[in-house]
Amino acid sequence: MSDLLTHNAQMVADPADAEVVVINTCGFLGSARDESLKTIKEAAKLKQSGLKALFVTGCMVGNYRDQLLAEVPEVDRLINFAEYKRINEYVDEYLPPAEISTPGFVTPGRFIQARLTPAHFSYLKIAEGCNHTCSFCVIPKIRGRLMSLPMEELIEKARRLGQMGTKEINVVAQDSTMYGVDLYGRFRITDLLKGLEGVDGISWIRLLYAYPTEVSDELTELLANGKKVLPYIDVPLQHSSNHMLELMRRKTREDDVEVMIEKLRSNGRDITLRTTMIVGFPGETEADFEHLMAFVKRHRFDRLGAFTYSPEHGSPAFDLPNAVPEEVKAERLDRLMTLQQEISKSRNQRFLGQDIEVLVEDPGEGMETAIGRSQADAPEIDGRVFLRGPNLKAGDIVKVKIERAEAYDLHGHVSGASRLC
Repeated sequence: MSDLLTHNAQMVADPADAEVVVINTCGFLGSARDESLKTIKEAAKLKQSGLKALFVTGCMVGNYRDQLLAEVPEVDRLINFAEYKRINEYVDEYLPPAEISTPGFVTPGRFIQARLTPAHFSYLKIAEGCNHTCSFCVIPKIRGRLMSLPMEELIEKARRLGQMGTKEINVVAQDSTMYGVDLYGRFRITDLLKGLEGVDGISWIRLLYAYPTEVSDELTELLANGKKVLPYIDVPLQHSSNHMLELMRRKTREDDVEVMIEKLRSNGRDITLRTTMIVGFPGETEADFEHLMAFVKRHRFDRLGAFTYSPEHGSPAFDLPNAVPEEVKAERLDRLMTLQQEISKSRNQRFLGQDIEVLVEDPGEGMETAIGRSQADAPEIDGRVFLRGPNLKAGDIVKVKIERAEAYDLHGHVSGASRLC
């Protein structure tokens, strides 16, 4: 996207106003593939009203190319990861440079930032690709091995985001904890996070997509004592049964995870622990699933997402025997999420009567209730805080006294200004 903006392209909010539409796809889940195809087909209809070119990028291009061409012949070009740097050249084929208007979303200097999130929070992608070989995943096949971005480049980007009003940075990668091993010969995620803490304007730094084997003692200590690094970590575990972890080709076993959780939970700070689980993976028995249920009940994760296994063409798991019937997958998912809903509500009860920091996202109008997120809530995937208070603006960080706790959301009123304001 930055390449297009430096090429004097202008981003528009409505695809109907665009001359070139670029759709980024996800191929990891069946539901994501279906959503991607639906979006592409909707965009293809714009060809009838003046759209000059429709490009498709992302994981589906690498693994579902034939399906895309068969189902949506209106697509003008499928762009794989290796071709991203040529996107300006492809745009010029359909939209000569003389027709391209003035650039949009340009900040002072040479830095270009295409804001696809509200101004107060942003994602900071620190690496591309993955060195793990999980049997359910084709990311290493499509995106290649881990390629970290230089630390100084990331800190400079964060500095620019801070100047633009960003208060929260969410650090992301396919595996964020392995950051730096390719550039520096060792894991440097903790060094990066400490560097980001020195950026003016940024108040919250949140770590997502940590691989459990790389949650080091050094990282655990930073989560406990960081000034801006939040006491929050997202560690997708995928399962608890050693039988399933072996089939999934995960590098952890239950004992390893138990040790990691104990270290995170015993460091003197109330750390929010988020994870993700897969149910219905080929070979998952009822005993395996009951093991997972007991594991979740025992560890009481603050945040837990789950999805049913979806076969991925080209993955080692695609041809595994003992497929789990779809109705069994759905029933297990429902049981797991029902359990987690009870756990989430119980965990949220600890905030009752407390004053917690909340980042305002939607200040509402007049007497409407404002909406924000606590330090325990990542954007777009976790819960929200509904709050009452005067003169609020998006991006404010305020103290909120919690009056009611639900399974996923909290309710309260502004009790004061944050120490960060």
